Amino acid sequence: LENGLRHGHTGPTKLAIAQFSYVVLWHMRGGYPLPAGTIERLYGAALENPRMTMQARASIHAALRAYHVEVLKQPEHGLLHGYKSLRHWPQRWHYHKKLIELLISMNRHEEAARALEKARSLGVHRTDPEAAERLAQLLRQG
Repeated sequence: LENGLRHGHTGPTKLAIAQFSYVVLWHMRGGYPLPAGTIERLYGAALENPRMTMQARASIHAALRAYHVEVLKQPEHGLLHGYKSLRHWPQRWHYHKKLIELLISMNRHEEAARALEKARSLGVHRTDPEAAERLAQLLRQG
């Protein structure tokens, strides 16, 4: 599997990128857990695959963000992957929102405010203006 992820073809009939997120959800919901090293090796192998699109890389980093935050309880590592997901796909509001929520939960309000401003400057917050306003309210209260 690791070799296939690292070197294989990644078209829609070969690999569904959403499966990376489902592995994280499976862990969160009490499924049989894979060792952390295994998850990170597999996801890392996929990220090394030169055939991965930028959106696919963003999705894998977003799954790693959730894995580190929700499963391993390592928000700092999750934060690194949150930023990487945005570097690969800055037009995706969901990735901005999750990063801002994580920053708020870590009491990094100034950084969260800058991240929200960045999302607004890109216009991506328009896909969910209610969530953007909720985050802005949290920051004003924070």
